[in-house]
Amino acid sequence: MNNDKDIQQIISSARSGSRKSMGELAVAVRERLYPFVFRTTLNHDLTEDVLQETLLAVVRQVASLRESQRFWPWVYRIAWSKIQDSYR
Repeated sequence: MNNDKDIQQIISSARSGSRKSMGELAVAVRERLYPFVFRTTLNHDLTEDVLQETLLAVVRQVASLRESQRFWPWVYRIAWSKIQDSYR
């Protein structure tokens, strides 16, 4: 699922309302973001909280993403924002 072509198809289906694709997208985001968030927070509980908040934001906003090829940078920006929020 790490293939960009696969993720583009999943994003397209998720935007169309496919619950299965939205689940696949959530799994892909969690797998890819966990190491990044954990390296930043060094706290498993905080990492889980940040991932959950990030996933909720992605699910709510994926339809508004204009360029699906920019998906990963968009997701990392959301996660970084959630990390910063957790330290405020």
